[in-house]
Amino acid sequence: MIDNVKKILKGLKGSLLMVSIENQYIIDTVIKNKELNEVYFLERTKLFKRKNKDVKNVKIKKLKKKFKNKLDYMLCDINGINIDLNKVIYNTYNIIGKKIIFYGVYDEYDVDRVASMYKRYGCTCKKEMYKDGFILEVNTSKIKVTKLFINKMGDLFKNIVEGIGNLLVS
Repeated sequence: MIDNVKKILKGLKGSLLMVSIENQYIIDTVIKNKELNEVYFLERTKLFKRKNKDVKNVKIKKLKKKFKNKLDYMLCDINGINIDLNKVIYNTYNIIGKKIIFYGVYDEYDVDRVASMYKRYGCTCKKEMYKDGFILEVNTSKIKVTKLFINKMGDLFKNIVEGIGNLLVS
């Protein structure tokens, strides 16, 4: 799976936002790619760092204002942002112009949940399953944002019901 992510990264051109990436092989592949103009890292501390070590203190909620339709790609380790998944999706759906790539350890719930969230906006999702994980590619070039508030409330309700169900089961 990591080899396939590296193949995808070698073909990227433009700007890249990396969210919660801790794999050194992937970071080295991104640094070696000369066709990437700008690379930003969003770490668990919710701060941006630029590849050339300029620290950008940008909160995740201010992503829309700072980078509206300015970034081409996003690479995200879904297991690293499991807690902040809704925040990342709602704050990055309109700043990425071409493709969002999620990868991680296989968990059917996370993969389908992310794919359904993006399909509501008219994005096309391509899911590849492997023995050790998955890669989900979301094409955001033809995104249509409608009913954002209703979608947020629906997701909040689902999360509340799911949390209550988990409490009752345990």
